[in-house]
Amino acid sequence: MNVKTEIANSLNYKFNAELNIIFGSTDGYTSLITPFDQYETGYNIAFCVSKDGSVLNKSEFADLKKENKVFSNIIVNKYRVIFTIKGSMKQADKLNNVLEANKIIVNFFKENNYQNIDEYKNEFAETCICNVKGQAQFITTRSLEELRNIDSNDSVIKKEENVVRGIIGGILGSLVGVLAIVVIGQMGYIAAISGIAMGACTIWGYNKLSGVTSKKGIIISIIIIAIMTYIGVRLNYAIAINNELSKFAKPDFMKIFSSIPDVVKLEPQIQAAYMRDIVLTYVFTALGAFGIIKAKILEINNKNVFEIL
Repeated sequence: MNVKTEIANSLNYKFNAELNIIFGSTDGYTSLITPFDQYETGYNIAFCVSKDGSVLNKSEFADLKKENKVFSNIIVNKYRVIFTIKGSMKQADKLNNVLEANKIIVNFFKENNYQNIDEYKNEFAETCICNVKGQAQFITTRSLEELRNIDSNDSVIKKEENVVRGIIGGILGSLVGVLAIVVIGQMGYIAAISGIAMGACTIWGYNKLSGVTSKKGIIISIIIIAIMTYIGVRLNYAIAINNELSKFAKPDFMKIFSSIPDVVKLEPQIQAAYMRDIVLTYVFTALGAFGIIKAKILEINNKNVFEIL
């Protein structure tokens, strides 16, 4: 039994595998539990609440965080408060930390007279967790129906995907990823952050200019990511070689860039390092971009979904 199933069973909550969320209610407080990273080393617990109908302030939870080491961070966004629970590599610790944190939070809410808030209507209500186009939201069944009707009316004027413009946008967005690869590479490192930048900015750029992103758009974005990742590594080596040669003469950068595969062959150690960096950069890009692409596919698959979970 995995830790998500154990958490759900221990709290008498439900687990939704498609959205990868655990949700339910403890003493009347609706909560949402999600992994805080793609490796699931720890979890976030979210609530949508208020004491007097006003939006939350992070200072309300300052003492709670200070007094309880199980919390590593607390984020507030209007009425939604997200408690990041201390992570662990041990399954038993993950389970115990979530159970302990959930109990502490609910007791705090009860002692301070917090109530559930419908985050669509921004009013006190008995909420449930609903899937609204791939996003888990704290709303009522009435709000869910309103959102469904609004989307149904908007469907008449929905945009069509402009693939050509999307490709241009994807390429422009991927330049941020290329920049990240080069900047980090010039410092002698390869990092997943460049993959996150490459994935997020490429998909954002494609969606921005295409008007909408389909699964075809995702495939095109992945191809752009693959090509631009290679260009990023090649550009990184071209800059390094150009900097060395500039100590002795004024080199032609474009000629260096175009002849990188031939230049690195002149020295076996440099060629080995070049191939290693290409492989590692692709691995880190895949790790970094995976979560972004997965989230976008989930959004596409749920674009017409409005349901109570």
